Amino acid sequence: MTQDVAALQLLVPEAKQLLDAVRDLAGVGLLQPAHVSLGYPWRTAEAADPSVVQAAAECTRAFQVRFAEARTFPPDGRGRVLVHVAPDDDEPFHELARIVQADLRQVHLSVARVMKGGDVPEVVRRVEPLLPLVATVRLLELTVQYGGVWQPGRRFALTG
Repeated sequence: MTQDVAALQLLVPEAKQLLDAVRDLAGVGLLQPAHVSLGYPWRTAEAADPSVVQAAAECTRAFQVRFAEARTFPPDGRGRVLVHVAPDDDEPFHELARIVQADLRQVHLSVARVMKGGDVPEVVRRVEPLLPLVATVRLLELTVQYGGVWQPGRRFALTG
């Protein structure tokens, strides 16, 4: 049985162009909307308190970030490779993660999950010409999964 969990993510709408660049490739799963995960899983669904997320958003200013380099994580247990882009400065993400007590390990903007046998170099080749990407992070989203199905997320504007 799947445990019901909540995730926190910072939305990066400017990065949609990166996802669009690889949308037509076979064996590629897009991680939509374009985002940087602060915590996945963040809490159990029952323990995910929207008021905590709202308070964090209210004390955090929108910030500009530059993503300059396409990277990959090693294949997971199913042989899938995650292609992502890394920010030049990850401190604003870590600061917000500290506020919401999320276990943020490596800051990255997910672009695509390439299935086993998929063309990882082609994904990277299509993404690289679109970099660097400069974006302003303004929205924090709390999304909850119940019974394996992700529900539409609640969005909170960064206003601090």
